[in-house]
Amino acid sequence: MAIYDPKKYLNYAEMSELLKSLSRDFADLCLLESIGKTLQGRDIWLMTITDQKKIAPQEKPAYWVDGNTHAGEVAGTQACLHLIHKLLHSFGKDRVITQLLEEQTFYIVPRISADGAEVFFSSPHRLRSAPVDWPNKDIKGLDEADIDNDGHIVKMRVKDPNGQWRQSEKDPRIMLYRRPDEDDPNTTYYRMYSEGLFEDYDGFKKIVRPYRWSLDLNRNYPINWRPEGEQVGAGPYPLSQPESRSLLAAITARPNIVGMQSFHGYGNVILRPSMSKPDLEIDEQDLHAFESLGRRGEEITGYRAISVFHNFRYSQRSLLGGNFNDWAYDAQGYLVFSNEIWSLPEKAGVKIENPGEQYCRELPEQDQLRILTWCDDNLPPGSFYKLWQTFQHPQLGEVEIGGWLFKYTWTNPPPQFLPEEVEKNANFVIACAKANPRIKIYSANSEIVSNGVRKLTLIIENSGYLPTYGTNRARLAKTVHAPRVQLALAQGQRLIAGEADFEISHLGGRSNLAYRANFYGFRGASNDDQLKLEWVIEGSGPVTVTVNFQKAGTVRHMFDG
Repeated sequence: MAIYDPKKYLNYAEMSELLKSLSRDFADLCLLESIGKTLQGRDIWLMTITDQKKIAPQEKPAYWVDGNTHAGEVAGTQACLHLIHKLLHSFGKDRVITQLLEEQTFYIVPRISADGAEVFFSSPHRLRSAPVDWPNKDIKGLDEADIDNDGHIVKMRVKDPNGQWRQSEKDPRIMLYRRPDEDDPNTTYYRMYSEGLFEDYDGFKKIVRPYRWSLDLNRNYPINWRPEGEQVGAGPYPLSQPESRSLLAAITARPNIVGMQSFHGYGNVILRPSMSKPDLEIDEQDLHAFESLGRRGEEITGYRAISVFHNFRYSQRSLLGGNFNDWAYDAQGYLVFSNEIWSLPEKAGVKIENPGEQYCRELPEQDQLRILTWCDDNLPPGSFYKLWQTFQHPQLGEVEIGGWLFKYTWTNPPPQFLPEEVEKNANFVIACAKANPRIKIYSANSEIVSNGVRKLTLIIENSGYLPTYGTNRARLAKTVHAPRVQLALAQGQRLIAGEADFEISHLGGRSNLAYRANFYGFRGASNDDQLKLEWVIEGSGPVTVTVNFQKAGTVRHMFDG
């Protein structure tokens, strides 16, 4: 039996062994299957978790969770594995999780970029999604490499009077961008590059080409997709990659999914749609649900719940296309969040107003000092920063190599901080799943009208927070079907009044009430979360009623004869 360690990052073989072990040990609660293969032939694992004894997984409302879309963001995998472990080991012990698995289904894909993650684990490279030469494989220039063979790719700095960088006077580890008017003859200036070698170097021209593995699965989805010249990393066409194709095929084959979370890194934020439009263009009721669940996420995780469009753009001049969240909400109507796990700056007490821009802007010197001080106090020496060291470069001569070790400082939590991060993200998933719609039988009554004739009355209700259609966007996109009622009569029975097979209206949830309520003028709300169904039956014997809601589950009731 594989042992789960919340402080250990797992490579593909270790992750697969753990998943297979759990699927054997908890066969009554989970099913492990492959939803596709990566370019290099690795299975993309999906774990279905639910109590299968009474109701089939597809007949329950479901919540989807995935991780590791971006190869280096391996904390996303660990958050998925922690959620799986928590659900399985808490069933029968924890009231909330036991009830959840009795009434709902979880679909969990721990690692989407399995090929890319293996490169991340087994080499010094930090790639975006998949080890695919895209888009500029034929351009010659700087090729990142661990030229000093220390197991890391960091930075190279070369002394140059016209260089753009200088060393901080407060901490020699910090490199600062040269001020516009700065020209001090007593200051050493540097040019900086990623550690590596220049292909076809002629002794003068130093071409810094785009990174060889720039493909981004989170720009490869079929919504607002744009070609490489307009959207970096988008791939040759939407769903060009087997990982993105497999993911969408698996999701659309499971129409009982209501909400979703994707685990990414980093930023300490919970992202919600849209990437492409402001909140004013999102359905008001859906926006209220996003914001309400987002506030709950803030309480549980300590992260900020924000809109990508308003608060997480890399640049205020551009919009990102081909994104999973926009496809999930705009095209399908799922209530979807992306959790950006961990933030080294915020752990060190540095407030980042727009986490998206921190990827693209230089951090002020005082912020870098605070972060380094925190690392000095909390992390082992040499685990987060490589001190600048002289190295004889085969092309450039004397250089210095050093800088941040990003993998388990900025991109992912250091292992000792991983358990706290994955636990609170699992708890947010559980809170969102609890908000799913759930159809239940409120009451059932059989009344004798006359000799051999009965009146059957069934009242159903939605006991969940969300309406049975999930979102208004799902109704507009027509990705959610009308609920259906079917009556199964015994031999010799006759239906006098009512229908045997018919569609019914969707039921509201508590979110509908919360959306309409206000502090001063609220006067109450109609019980649109309940519906009464009636039939008149002639003849003896049992009558079975099946009520099916695509996203709220299926219930059955047998009226005895």
